[in-house]
This record gives sequence, C-alpha cells and structure tokens, in this order.
Amino acid sequence: MISLTGSFLLTTWLCAAALSLYAVRDVFSPDKLILFSLAMFFGDIFFHDYSLEISLIYVFLIMSFVVVLMSFVAILGPNRLGSAINSFDGTHHNNDVLVVGYKLFWLFSIPALVSQVWMIQLLGGFEGYVNSLELRVVTHRGFGWLTSIIRTFSVINLIYFSYLVTRNNRNKRDIAKYVLHFMIFLFLALLTGSRGSLLVNLVLMFLIYHYSVQRISLRWLISFAVSLVLAASVLGVVRQNISLHEGVLVLGLSKESQNTKKMSFKWAKYGLIPIDLVLKAENVKKHYGFTYLTFFTNFVPRTIWPTKPDTGGVVLTKEYTGNAWGGYSNLSTGILAEAIINFGPFMGLLVGFLQFSVMIGWVLRYYIRFRRRMMLNSPYQFIYSVRFAYVSWAMAGLIVGEFTNTMVSLAIQLITVWVAHRLIRLFSHRPVHRHRING
Repeated sequence: MISLTGSFLLTTWLCAAALSLYAVRDVFSPDKLILFSLAMFFGDIFFHDYSLEISLIYVFLIMSFVVVLMSFVAILGPNRLGSAINSFDGTHHNNDVLVVGYKLFWLFSIPALVSQVWMIQLLGGFEGYVNSLELRVVTHRGFGWLTSIIRTFSVINLIYFSYLVTRNNRNKRDIAKYVLHFMIFLFLALLTGSRGSLLVNLVLMFLIYHYSVQRISLRWLISFAVSLVLAASVLGVVRQNISLHEGVLVLGLSKESQNTKKMSFKWAKYGLIPIDLVLKAENVKKHYGFTYLTFFTNFVPRTIWPTKPDTGGVVLTKEYTGNAWGGYSNLSTGILAEAIINFGPFMGLLVGFLQFSVMIGWVLRYYIRFRRRMMLNSPYQFIYSVRFAYVSWAMAGLIVGEFTNTMVSLAIQLITVWVAHRLIRLFSHRPVHRHRING
C-alpha cells in the first residue's frame, strides 16, 4: 500500500518522467535510464515511510534531474534538439560494407573461457566453485585479475550481437552461431553469482537494437522493465541459496526448500540504505575524496598490496554498520552517500548533488554526439553503439553504485571494446563491388 508521502514522491517521479518523454522523445535515452534507476533502486520509498531528510533528498534528486534536463533543452534550443535527436528513423543497416569473420568473435572469447576454467579449478572444481558464490567477496579475493578477464566475454558477446543484428545478409547459420555464444554467456553470467552480469547485458542488447535496428515502443519497454524487475527479484533469492552437493544443484526455489520466500525486493532499498546509514551516524569520519582514488589502486592485485585502501562500499560497511557481515559482504554507497563519507553531511550533500547534476549534463551531451555520429553511416557503428550502451548504463549506475566498482567495470568494458575495435579494423575487410560499365 502506497503511503501518503509515497504518493507525493511517486507523483513527483511521474511528472519528471512525463517531462523527460516530452523533452527527449526517445524511450532509451540516458535520462530515461537515470529515471529508471531512481525508481527501481529507491522504490521502497513509495511504499514505506522514511525520515523527512531522506524524502527531501529524493525530491531534490528529482528536481536536480528536471533542472538539468530543462537547462539542457533551453541551451540547445528546440530546433537543434529536434534535429539531433528526434530525426532518427531506426534503420541503420550499414555493416554490409564491412566483413568480419564470425570466428574472430570466438577467438576474442578464448581468454575469458580459459580464465573461467582456471578459476573453477583453483576453487576446487565445479562444486567448490558453486558453493563459493554466496561468500564470493571473501572466497574470490585475490582473483580480481581473473574475474576481469572473464568479464570480457560479456563485452565480446555484446559486440557480436551488435554486429549481427545490423547486417542485412545474415543467415540462419550466423544466427545459430551467435545463439551458441549467447548460451555460453548465460552460463558464465550465472557462474558469477551476480544478477547484474546477466540482466544488464539483456538491457544493453535492447538498447543497441533500439538505436541500430528499430525503435522499441514505450509499451514494449515497460513490459521488458517489469520482466527485468521480476527476474531480479527471483535471482536475488537464488543468489542467497545456491549450492551444489553430491551433484544436486539447490537454488532455494523448490517447495522443499526451507526458504519459503521466492522473490526478493531488496533492490528497491539499494539507494536508500546507504543514505539512511550516513545520515543517522553520530560521527562521520571524513575521507576527503580518497575513496574515489581507489579507482587507481583497485587495479593492483591484493596479493601484491594486501593493505591497499578500502573502496567506498567497504568503508561504508566497516564504519557505518560495524562490519556487520564480517567481511563476507559489503554495501554499495551510491553517489550521495559516498560524497557524505568523504566530505561530511552538509558539504557531502552539496558535492553529491553537484556530481549528480554534472553527470546528467555530461551524459546527455555524450548522447547528442553519439546520435550525430550514428547518422554518419560509418561501418563501425556497431562498435559505437556498444560503447554508448556501456557509458550510459554506468552513469545511471553511479546513482546507487560504488564509484570505484562502477568505474573499474566501465574501464574494463571500454578497454575491451577498444581492443576489439582495433583488431576488427586489422582483420576485417571491405568487399569490393565491381560495377559493369554499360556501353
């Protein structure tokens, strides 16, 4: 049941959504992803009462979003905005001028597959690996470099998908080869124990299809969003209960399972919990921006630097929950809570809202450049759309995610895309079309 305060907050969000649809008539533009994040990961605020401070913070998040969006529209002007965004007809089939052997995508995938097999062996075989997933924060410690390589498989799969759907001359064999690659991706994503590894790629596939092949209608997008939310809820239960004993895989969803809860909606609190923790804290130990610098130190393996600085999520868990899970799990901060951790409640909120506003403005400018670039009919548009998808999703993810974790993941994705782009340019070729001269 929606509370009175929740009704007001939901109405505020709906007004912002309507304004966004009016200003940028594109259901998959970055501003829509930001609104989705503000609804999905703060959704519990619509149904339960939170403190006045948190309710006001949520209102200010929505207001900041509206102010930046309207300023963006006012600066560009309606004519320029319309020509840059709303002229897209959704028919970019331009990859036929570039021939990329499908074997190349499989070749790019080998390092990730080898790394996954190696990691399974290091953790005592398949059964040991599956049983390590629930406590992977600890059991997978020291394997960051391996998991980074494994992550590249999903990036290659997305590039593979983008290339395939933008070709006019694909056949059933080409599609079958991709489906096999996609099934391997699903298997590897399930092995990570992370809902994001599986569900985010599905969102990005829809986004790429929307910009490269055909517009996705608002009705289909809403249906997909609802399905995504339900899938996230079911996978939340699976992640907490998955185990493998004597060849029997337990997911926690069967009638025989002691856990009768078949769906988990904890994700609806992900944006609220960190803010609530830092606002209730009697004393905030300021870190003066050092949690942001862990983006660089995070690339150093812990085996080389065991005492490397803690990221924002680890700091939040240790200092604001008393290390509630004993190091076996950590919270994410989100853009506002991490700013408060670094600069205190008052200055942290100012810095956090500034970061939020700048992020929205930057990603909208990036969106305009991307849309214009897609109109140039480059043979590498399938690469550009993948890069745009990752950047857009990462910016929306910063609202509730830890800065270091989000940006490190984005760096791995963009580096993989860049390397794949260079190798495709090196090993692909453009077919030579011979024209017969009449007369």
